[in-house]
Amino acid sequence: MSTKSIYLVLSLILSSQLVFGQQLSGYMSTTEASKTAMDLQRSILFENDSKSEEIILEVNPSTKRFDLSINATINIGELTVEVYDPQNTKQGNFTVQTQLSSNKEELVTGNFRKSLREPQSGQWKVKIIPDKATGKMNIQTAIIE
Repeated sequence: MSTKSIYLVLSLILSSQLVFGQQLSGYMSTTEASKTAMDLQRSILFENDSKSEEIILEVNPSTKRFDLSINATINIGELTVEVYDPQNTKQGNFTVQTQLSSNKEELVTGNFRKSLREPQSGQWKVKIIPDKATGKMNIQTAIIE
């Protein structure tokens, strides 16, 4: 066999292993596939609202991963969002507020993302604190047990 033929065969073998490896990387292992996953999305609309409220997110002791994503968009007023763990320790917050006069349209968006492996179990709180706010908010959680 010539050197070029050997090089060609080795290149084909290497290429097929790389392609095959890439195809397998997209699949979950049997252990990962047997885990329980739960996704939940809440959409909250508010109009000229100034009433603070809390949303409770329950995290079980068997939870291996907890993902939380909060997106808020307002066009009037101010909105503060705070996240607390089960020990009532603030884990993060953000505030969005409009600044332009009522003659102009303004959309202000804020985002919060947190991903925890082996999170504290118990009740996580999302505090929603609007001040004459009009807009919407989405809270998405993913829990893998």
